[in-house]
Amino acid sequence: NVFGDKYLSNSNLKLASNTVSYSSLLPQEKTYNWPNPVYSDVTYIRYYLNGSASSVNIKILDLSGELVTTLTGTNYPNTDNEVPWNVSSVQSGVYYCVVEAESNGTNEKRIIKIAVIK
Repeated sequence: NVFGDKYLSNSNLKLASNTVSYSSLLPQEKTYNWPNPVYSDVTYIRYYLNGSASSVNIKILDLSGELVTTLTGTNYPNTDNEVPWNVSSVQSGVYYCVVEAESNGTNEKRIIKIAVIK
């Protein structure tokens, strides 16, 4: 008995593992920016690539869907990737960041909401 208690004994008890696996090329929970909200001139768009991607493109859109800028992402496999976005030329407001990764003809997109406060 793991707990040393006759009432909590369970021969089918399985201990949790620290191993986390992602089936998605671009896991949603590992795609974000920091800091958010952005008070300074730069925010960093961070994403994890679960495998190889032939390309990673990042689009920044305003709330009306107009393209503000595009960024070229890094595509280092099986690790966190990070791309800076200089917000000094944009107004305060909410922006959408679309991170798109392509691998073997398949695209995956993730959307981040970014608040810029000046």
